Amino acid sequence: MSSQEGQKVLGRTLLRGLSTIVTPDLILRWHWELVAKKWGYSDRDRKVGRRHTKQEVAELVVRIAKANPT
Repeated sequence: MSSQEGQKVLGRTLLRGLSTIVTPDLILRWHWELVAKKWGYSDRDRKVGRRHTKQEVAELVVRIAKANPT
């Protein structure tokens, strides 16, 4: 049995035929958001780039640079 047997295509035409309290576009948006949430991996903690420099280190670098302008 294929995975698509017994499934209906969720589209605007089908949804317009249903009597609902929400619009077909809203139902589709909810569906798209669920799909994006599942496949977007937004729940993973992805830290990109360089870590923040501690204030003490930044001040030390500025002090050394001022003391040695060349």
